Amino acid sequence: MAGKFLRQIRHIFEALMAILMLLIFRLIGFRVASHLAGIITRLIGKRHKAHRIAYGNMLRAMPEVGEIERVKLLDKMWMSLGRIIGEYVYICKMSKKSLAKRTLVTKETVENVKRMRERSNDKKSPKGGIIFSGHIGNWDVGLRYLMLEGVKVNAFYRPLSNGYVDKIMSTFRQYKPIAKGRNGLKDIISAIKRGEYVIIMADQKVTDGEPVKFFHEDAKTTTSIARIALKYDVEIVSARGYRTDDGLGFKFEAGRPLEIERSGNLNKDVLKITKTINETLEEWIRQVPSQWFWVHNRWK
Repeated sequence: MAGKFLRQIRHIFEALMAILMLLIFRLIGFRVASHLAGIITRLIGKRHKAHRIAYGNMLRAMPEVGEIERVKLLDKMWMSLGRIIGEYVYICKMSKKSLAKRTLVTKETVENVKRMRERSNDKKSPKGGIIFSGHIGNWDVGLRYLMLEGVKVNAFYRPLSNGYVDKIMSTFRQYKPIAKGRNGLKDIISAIKRGEYVIIMADQKVTDGEPVKFFHEDAKTTTSIARIALKYDVEIVSARGYRTDDGLGFKFEAGRPLEIERSGNLNKDVLKITKTINETLEEWIRQVPSQWFWVHNRWK
């Protein structure tokens, strides 16, 4: 009983600190908030036990990277993660004009997003799908871009352990969040049937996942993306939003739907699609290794 009470007090204190932090970030402007949050996170992160996990993961995944370069990349990773926090109150409510000033979008992406918008807004027969992405760059940028372009989109996410903080963060969101849990899968299926898209972060740290090659080793990878797509005959699209060289700009890319070939063997098809997703993520990570969330122990 005492432990539950103390946990409640701690959660309330954390929620108050979160409110104060978000208010400060909102007052000091996008550029300063991004840099300040990045610097604070870098200072704390490099001294946290998670830094050792990140170091070990990068060493296993990209052994060709030298020691000096590895240290620099992880330093930038913490800076990038912190910036996401500082930018949160801005990105979630950014106007189409403001986002366009900071985000580069290729002609191919414009066409792909247009196709998705037309599918999800088809009055006679709306068609949804799954958008897979990864914890690279500022993942909220792509979500905001899709929303502003008229794509009916939801985001599948893991609720924070502190319910108060989770609710505070939710007040800034202007999209439909689908929380992981008992009803999460049902909500995903319902959204797709309504002709909406659901963004899912392809994760390699899933208890009930399947061992699928990721870099040089097998990692427990979620197969739910492939299973849902095959069972309900919906498309799978790749998308990512990452930082440009100056750190304050972004680039958003949305690809064409994955080509899904059915062999008649469900498990074989699921693993093939999941392998393609992992290979796509690996390619993205190799392009911008300093912007990936290296702290999950994916090869535990």
